[in-house]
Amino acid sequence: MTYKKKICLEKSMITSTSNQQMKNLMLLMKKAKARNEQELFVVEGRKMFQEVPEEWLKQVYVSESFFAENDKMLAGYTYEIVSDSVFKAVSDTQTPQGILCLVRKPQYRLEELLNAGKIIRPAYKYVGQHTEFHNRDDRN
Repeated sequence: MTYKKKICLEKSMITSTSNQQMKNLMLLMKKAKARNEQELFVVEGRKMFQEVPEEWLKQVYVSESFFAENDKMLAGYTYEIVSDSVFKAVSDTQTPQGILCLVRKPQYRLEELLNAGKIIRPAYKYVGQHTEFHNRDDRN
């Protein structure tokens, strides 16, 4: 008879809304100033978690019930488990899906935003038809 060895990783669970991480999460959800200072924003839900580029993820928080059902989806990610009651208190939705992510704000240069990712630099030589300058008083 063979026995399968079950590896159980002991992960501490956040069980209080007075936890510093939860306080910061609630602050980020409520205050734009905090989001701008920390250059982070919060996304909620399974679909948003799956669509965020991995390099933008800073932290993932999951409820204990979500973790019990979706532990395979979280493979390869660093995450914190939060008790269901704390997750409901922190969540912005009435019926939370069980996953929240702290996401780094992407950094773009103005040229990239205006030109859809292409950097366009000004020309050094004027290639249009040249017209002479006339003083205001000499014009018709």
